[in-house]
Order: sequence, then structure tokens, then C-alpha cells
Amino acid sequence: MKHTIYILLCCLAFTAQAIRAQDPVFSLSAGLQVTAGETFEVHLSVNSDLSPQNVLAYSFAFTYNASLLEIKEVHYDTKLQSFNNINNTLPVGKVTLTGASTSQIEGSGTLITLTFEALAGGNAALNFMANECVLNEGMPTASFQNGSISIAHKPVIALSPNTAFLAIGQTLQCNLSGSGTTPFSWGVTHPEVASVSESGLVTALGHGTTKVFVEDAAGLRDTTDNFIKVTALSLSFPGDLQEWQGWELDIPVNATGFDLLDVVSGQLTLGYRADVLQFIEAKTNGTLLEHSTISAGEVPGGQLNLAFASTTPLNASSDQLVVLRFKVLPGATASTTLNFSNVVFNEAIAAFTTNGSFSPKILPILSISPASATMVAGDTLMFTASNGHEPYTWSTSDQRVARVNEAGRLIAYEGGIMDLIVKDAVGAITTLKNIRVSDMRVYFPTDTLERINSVTLTRCLIDAVPLARQAVSSIEGEISVSNAHIKVLDIATEGSLTEGWQKIITPISDQRIRFYLAGSTPFRSKGTAFYVSMELMEGFKEYDRSAILFHHLLINEGAPIPEPISGSLEGKHFTDQDKSIYLGESTGELIVPESEEGTISKWQKRKRLPGQTMPWTDLEITARQISDIPEELGEWEYNVLIDGVSVKVANILVLPIPVSLGPDINTEDNLNPAFKIYPNPTTGQLFLDLKKAHKQLTINIINIGGQRVAEKRFNNQRSVQLDIPGPGGVYFIEINAGNRKIVLKAIKHQ
Repeated sequence: MKHTIYILLCCLAFTAQAIRAQDPVFSLSAGLQVTAGETFEVHLSVNSDLSPQNVLAYSFAFTYNASLLEIKEVHYDTKLQSFNNINNTLPVGKVTLTGASTSQIEGSGTLITLTFEALAGGNAALNFMANECVLNEGMPTASFQNGSISIAHKPVIALSPNTAFLAIGQTLQCNLSGSGTTPFSWGVTHPEVASVSESGLVTALGHGTTKVFVEDAAGLRDTTDNFIKVTALSLSFPGDLQEWQGWELDIPVNATGFDLLDVVSGQLTLGYRADVLQFIEAKTNGTLLEHSTISAGEVPGGQLNLAFASTTPLNASSDQLVVLRFKVLPGATASTTLNFSNVVFNEAIAAFTTNGSFSPKILPILSISPASATMVAGDTLMFTASNGHEPYTWSTSDQRVARVNEAGRLIAYEGGIMDLIVKDAVGAITTLKNIRVSDMRVYFPTDTLERINSVTLTRCLIDAVPLARQAVSSIEGEISVSNAHIKVLDIATEGSLTEGWQKIITPISDQRIRFYLAGSTPFRSKGTAFYVSMELMEGFKEYDRSAILFHHLLINEGAPIPEPISGSLEGKHFTDQDKSIYLGESTGELIVPESEEGTISKWQKRKRLPGQTMPWTDLEITARQISDIPEELGEWEYNVLIDGVSVKVANILVLPIPVSLGPDINTEDNLNPAFKIYPNPTTGQLFLDLKKAHKQLTINIINIGGQRVAEKRFNNQRSVQLDIPGPGGVYFIEINAGNRKIVLKAIKHQ
């Protein structure tokens, strides 16, 4: 009995397992692939026959992505025709399906078909809500399989740009984007306004508006959102305009299309940088606006407003609407655009505009050489300009003081202060300020050799007073020396131009005095103004040097204006045997003074150059007297060495051999008094008046050391100009004509 019961229980357990294994499986379509915009079906199906399950009622619920899907329709299979079927698609994103009947569901497969529309691309899941899915009142149980849909993006084509503004004759390339299917067909809504090629190139044909469209092989189509506007009128400024700072320039407003429309009025605004350009005027001659009434005015901030009106339509006889004249501001350095705005004609017609640009050309910074100058009336000085554009134009601020020619040669006329101005071909200007012109020089000679251990009288020389100035009737100022072993004593006037004048001398120190000279006998000639009396004390040795300096020099309380030139002196041991000879001559007998006793080891000679100490040349002679022929021009010293001590015997000055330039070759005149060399002293430039033309001239300039520092050749000249190179000092001007020669002396100031 127990065995029978056990067998029955096992059978019941096996039967239960078999029934459980046959639970139905409900599913939603999975793996569907659709395209956005497409309508498709989703099936709710069961995998096994429901007849044995005696299903008289059902309830299903599932969710979906409402941003990707939209439910359109629900259709029930014939298996559910006897059921009272209800579907609820709210809220959006959830579907609830219920039904009940007195007849059971029989069969398997599709029970309900739902129609969806794919709204956008993406992956959409259909998920059963298992807790809301029930058969009958819970039996039989079932399992549920979710669905899925892959939505491809909808193929689209997009045309760009969506709007444009063109002038007749211009083109515009339209572009496509998206996933259209070739071939593409292009078109326009108004073919009289524009055409479009197979590649999407739009060509403007006539005044008006149109839209552009394109369609692919599958029927996808896109049209510009806005109109392509075409105008017959166009205005433009030139690009990359340039002009020099400070110059004026004409900017044309170029125009086309005015022959296609009857234009009788218009306005435009031009914008630009106010720190670059300044409006001057609107020029209409030869332009479209030649017979129109115009109004043009600049407003602050760099804006020009122009308007016009005409009683008749503008004719197309010109390609310029108007020409605008501007000035480039002198300090302008930045570039500026030339921008159109507010352009309208006949109160309604727009014009296509092309902006321009302008850049000022920066004026060069000129240089004047020399960079400073001090001159005396009668002087000339050559100036040059550089860094600019030739030709240069020269001028002075005061032509009474000095004038300049077109080559830059400045000629001083009388004392004063003036500026020298140069301007190049493009308007660059520079000024050399405060050139001081004196009426004449007042100077001490350079390298004056003064006797040591003595009281000397050093000349103060003065040039002639210009005719435009009053004669000299008073001189005042201060004089100093730079060597502490020289004492300034007094001013001596005897034998000078100021002889007989009243004088007041005030010592300031041993090396400086203040003086005042005045008299009733004014002078205007060249000569020695006065002498400075100085004591060369024991400490001032041979070859020692000192400057002689002017301070606060004033003539006639201010006019004429003097150019004070300081000089220098050098200590010299003079002897009783000092002499001058010509080159090639003998010194004659040079004798050791009787007061000098001892053993002579040798004689020595050397050339003396101011400010320098030259080496001695030994003469192997032990006699107490010698004669010698110096080899070069200049001053020579002859010393003798007695018991090892050098004793000065003589100073010999060797001069060039003077030969006349007169008509008789054999004439031996020292100088032709008709010759004139000026200015002398000079700062470097000399003028030589020969009084008559000479066929061939060779002029040598020789320094105090006898060295030729320059050679000039001239043909058929009666006057010549010379420049003395080298430092200040004494120079000899040797003039040669064939075998005839004359030598003149010139002094160059530092």
C-alpha cells in the first residue's frame, strides 16, 4: 500500500514539472531596423498554443522611448476577436493592453500588432512591465521577452548659403551637405534673376530676387530659406591705396549698372579712421554725379555722409559715381578700411558694395650733414641731405642772416641766429636749428711761439666789419690762459686798431682778466684789435703750451656779433742766431755761444712741430761752429751737446722759394700783391682770386712740417675754391703755372 502511494506522489511531481516546462513565452519584436520617418509594425506574440491553458483574460504592459517612437495604431489578431480588447497608450511612452472573453484563446503566434512611427535616429527598447502582465488571474504563469528597434537617421540634404546679395554678373557657389542620393538636380524659382549650374554655381543675371533649390534622386529636396537678391547697382573703393603723410589723395567711388536702372537719387555713408584721413571735398567733374545736386559732409569720428538728387536719371558715361578728396593727416601711421554703409538709391534700391583700404606712406626721417654749424659773415658751407627722396628743397628761416641755394650751399651774410630747413620730394621736412652766424672773427693765432722767461705781447686779431654793420667802437669781455705758469697782465693798444681808446682792466685771477675798451675812433678794417700782455714765468718751459681763451666777448653792446676763436701759444727759447732761409739754402755759420764752455760731443738737429716733440738727428761734428742745409720746409732746431747737456744754438725757419706768376718768367718777385686769398684765417675753405685766367694751374697745400696735404689742378681759371684738410695751423698755398710759382700763407682755425 505504502509503495503504491509513493508511486502516485512521484507521478504527480513529474506531471507538475511537465506542466511548468510548457509555460507560454510572450515576446515583442526584436532586432528591427528602420529609418527615421518610417512607419513599421511591432508584434506581440506567444510561442506556444494557449488552448491547454484556458486563457480567458489577459493584461500586458510595456514601455518605449517616446522621443524616438510614436504609436500610431493597435490591431488585434483573430485569436482575440471574441475578446473585449482595450488599449491604453497614455501616458506617452507606455502601452497597456487588456482583454477578456468567455472563450479561451487558442493557438500561438501573433496576438496583437502595434504600428509605430520612427521619429529620430537611435536605439529604442520595448520593455515588458512584468508586474503588470497577467493571464487570467495569475494562472497560467508566463515569461516575457523584450523587443528592440534600431532606427537609422533619416537621409536629408541641406543647401547653403540660405541667402545672398549679388550684383549682376557675380557668381555664388552653393554647397550641399547631408546624405542625399546622386544625381542632384538644381534649379531657381526666377530664372530671369539668376541661373544655377549642375555643380550649384549661381550666376546673377538681372535685378530682382530668387530662391535656389536642389533635389536628389530619391526625391529629397531643399530650398534656400531666404532669397538670393540680385542688384544691378554696385559700388566699390580701390583696395590697398597708399599716399604720403600730409599729402592729398583722390578716392574714386567706382560704379556699375547705373545704365540698367533709372536712378535719380541716392545716399551713402563712408566710414574710416579719423586719425588717418580728413575729408576735403567731393569732386563731380567727369563722374555720374556731374549734373546732380550733392551734399557731402564729414561728422566727428571718421564718417562721411553723401546724398544726391538729379532731375534726370544718371547716364552711364562714367564708371565713377563721384571722387572723394581726402588729406592724409601728417601724423597718421595706421591703416584704415574704407567701409560703405547706408547705401540706397531711389529710396529703395540697394547696391552691392566692396569696401577698400588705405595705408599712409610714412615720410622718411631726413638727416642734414653737417649736424651743426657756426659761421661768420662771408663764409659758405656745403650741406647735404640724406634718407629722403631727391630732389631736396633748401630754405632758411632768416634770409637776412643767411641764404641757401638749391644745392645746399649756405652763404652767411650777417650776424644772427637762423634755422636751415630741407624738404624732400615727398614732403619730409627736417630743420637744423640755431645756426649761429657771426659778423666777423675775433681770434688769437694758433701755435704762437713766445719767448720763455719774458713778458710777451700776443696779438688779438679781428676781421673786417661787414658793410651792413656799424663800426667797432667798444670791445669788452674776459681773457684767460690755461697754464698756471703764465700771468695775464694787461691789454696794450699801442700800434693796434684801438690805439688811444679808454680801457678798464679788472684782474679776476693771475690767469684771467676782465677788460673794457672804448674810443671815439671807430674802425671797421681788418687788423690787430689789441695786444694781451702776459708774463711767461720761470715754470713755463720750452715746448710748454697754453690756450688763450675768450669769455663773454661783446662788441658795441651786441652788434656786430663776433665769433671769438681761442688760440694757443708755445714756449720757445729764442737765440741771437735765429733766422729764416729758403729751401735749399745753407744755415750759414752756426756758432756755439762763448759763454758755453766744455767738451762738445756732437751737434743735433730736429724739425719743430707745434705740440709735438720730434726725435733728434745726430750730426757727428764736434767743432764749435757748423753750417747745414735743412732737408724740408719748416722750423729746425740746432743744439749742441756740451758735457752731456743740450744747449740751444739756433732756430732756423725754412720757407718755400718764392717765384712770381708775372708775365716775365725770369722775374723773381716774392709775391704778386694783386692776388687775393680770403677768408684768411679760415675754418678750412679758401677762395683765391688770381685776377686773370691762367691756362694751367697746379696748387699744392703744404703744412708747417713741409708735407703736401693736398694737390689741385685747374684749367683756364681766374678764381678757385680750396679746402684745407687736416687740423688747424699754418699752411702754405703753393701756386704753380708752368715753371712759375708763388707761395701764400694761410691760417686754419680748429
